[in-house]
Amino acid sequence: MLAAAPAAAAVGALLAWRLPAAPARAAHRTEHHPAGTDAWWAFAVLSAVTMARSVVFIGLYSFLAFLWMSRYRASEVGGSLVLAEYLGAGLAGTLAGGWLGDRVGHRAIVRGGFAGAVVLLEALLHAPSAGWAAGLLVLLAVCFALPSSVLVVLGQEYLPTRHGMASGVTLGLAVSVGGMAAPPLGWVADRHGIGSVFLVLEVVLAVAAGLTFLLPRPPGVSMSGAVPPSEGGK
Repeated sequence: MLAAAPAAAAVGALLAWRLPAAPARAAHRTEHHPAGTDAWWAFAVLSAVTMARSVVFIGLYSFLAFLWMSRYRASEVGGSLVLAEYLGAGLAGTLAGGWLGDRVGHRAIVRGGFAGAVVLLEALLHAPSAGWAAGLLVLLAVCFALPSSVLVVLGQEYLPTRHGMASGVTLGLAVSVGGMAAPPLGWVADRHGIGSVFLVLEVVLAVAAGLTFLLPRPPGVSMSGAVPPSEGGK
């Protein structure tokens, strides 16, 4: 953590230098005359989806290398390379998800990403060889990462008068919940094996995918799921 502090400080200084300060009058007007109505039920469903996704992300991050080492007899270096492949493909998926979300709709990206991840995780667990598994892992990582940034935007759309709270839950609480799930997943691995961990992750991911279809269209968003340019172009 301390090793990352200089980089974090540098990024913070860059943002403070490049981002313009919000005019005090505009901030005062927004505070006293908020636009839109908060959809708390929709935000609660979104929060459950986000936290479930965090549990699956932490589970994959923690146990993918062990899965390769136990199932395909990979070395520790090989397991680390698989993890790097997963994270790298996830980065590409995050960028693609933000771009696609602005064009086809945020809910469509969330639903498609989760549904695709359910299918690909199941296929990965039944892959006939390490080569097939590696290819499926790339697709899984991309699909799983597609909703990453879109979930934050949806949270702000559901709580248009409380963007700070929406971001805090979708970014902060979700990460904390995923971290808290790591010890129970480790216990499952010790007692029942690595395969049981991935069975748990598959169930959690499937439940999250089902919940995405309960997400309503946010107020002020067009039928396609995109916010009109006059409303911020989200």
